[in-house]
Amino acid sequence: NEKSSYSYLIKNSLRNNPDYLILAESRGEEMLDALNCVMSGHPLITTFHAKDIESMPFRMARMAMMSSKRLDYNDLLSDIYHHFSIFVYLKAKVVNGCYKRYVDSIGKLNEREKKVEIIYQRGDIGNE
Repeated sequence: NEKSSYSYLIKNSLRNNPDYLILAESRGEEMLDALNCVMSGHPLITTFHAKDIESMPFRMARMAMMSSKRLDYNDLLSDIYHHFSIFVYLKAKVVNGCYKRYVDSIGKLNEREKKVEIIYQRGDIGNE
């Protein structure tokens, strides 16, 4: 249904000029919509799955390409490094029988060098 697609919802929410747009989870094609959102000057907070913090920009580019194979991977990466500034990477660990999520690392994107610079690294957590 067109009216319940991520694209439709994002485009309509931008008409309200939000301070931030929060997209619960970007799982594929909607990553291009998320990228277009930030490229138009609207800050965005979203979540997605990645192997580690360093692979997050590459994962975003691959997901955006799911909407069209004609998109250029390197152009997408350049846009991601230019328009996103901070990544937060979470991990989960079972502690005393319960899942505990925690911020593992925070990275600042370096547009010139096309890499994620770690500005915070927590490391492993034990039984707390």
